[in-house]
Amino acid sequence: MPRGKAMRRPNGSGAIVKLSGKRRCPFEVRVNTRINEWGYPAYDVLGRFESRIDADIALAGYNKNPFDIKKTRYDI
Repeated sequence: MPRGKAMRRPNGSGAIVKLSGKRRCPFEVRVNTRINEWGYPAYDVLGRFESRIDADIALAGYNKNPFDIKKTRYDI
């Protein structure tokens, strides 16, 4: 992947965000699944990854077969 900005994704396909600071897994994959009561997007986090390529693979897998994120989380 070339240096600099990544190419734009199609609308509604999700986003890869680089988190600030020195982190072990700085890339977060977010998917917009709903709009809150004020009209802003409410994101669901698919996960955090060590490289942008790993995050891109995870997002492509999600877009190929979307699943309900809330059902995959474990509540203690």
